[in-house]
Amino acid sequence: MKKLILLLIPTIIIMFGIGMFFGVGPLESPKKQITYEAKEITIQVEGIEETLIHHPYVIPKDGNKSGFVIYVDESRYMVVDNPDAFTIMPMPAAEGAGLAQECYILISQVSGIKPKDVAKMEKTVLITQFDTVTEPVKSSKQTDGIDGYMIHASTGTNWDSPLMTTYFTDNGQGGTFVIKKALFLEAEEGHGSRFTHMLRTFEVI
Repeated sequence: MKKLILLLIPTIIIMFGIGMFFGVGPLESPKKQITYEAKEITIQVEGIEETLIHHPYVIPKDGNKSGFVIYVDESRYMVVDNPDAFTIMPMPAAEGAGLAQECYILISQVSGIKPKDVAKMEKTVLITQFDTVTEPVKSSKQTDGIDGYMIHASTGTNWDSPLMTTYFTDNGQGGTFVIKKALFLEAEEGHGSRFTHMLRTFEVI
């Protein structure tokens, strides 16, 4: 037995050396695959507490575009995913979905530009579309739904006046996720609250 151990020692040392030479550690193992499952999320909407099942949507990394996961309330909202943008919008039967003004979350990416710089660029576009546009300010996941920067834009004070909050957050690859939350004034406490709770589940992967 001792002879066998002595014979194996040189082999182990050689294999260890080869592995280190090629940058592979002797105890290296495959990365653990993360799985996402539906979960209950408790939210406050117009002063009423609700606990709803939210389902994960996992968008994988694609070249210089980072992947992300977001949980969606499928009882009220539908998802449209295409190469340029990921959109969450009310189901046709959902409350307020038939109104002329659109309500949606739209997620896209800008490569190679940091969030603060993208926010400055986006403001120049928003001022051509809305009467009132704020300066980019810091945003937080707990308060606003997303960590990064945000701009508020609005036009008018009627029940159907359009509102838009645009968030800018780092995509982890030197670029920016641009996340638009579009509403009309009367939907701010309904769809607006639900959107904010869904945005809190957004995570770059």
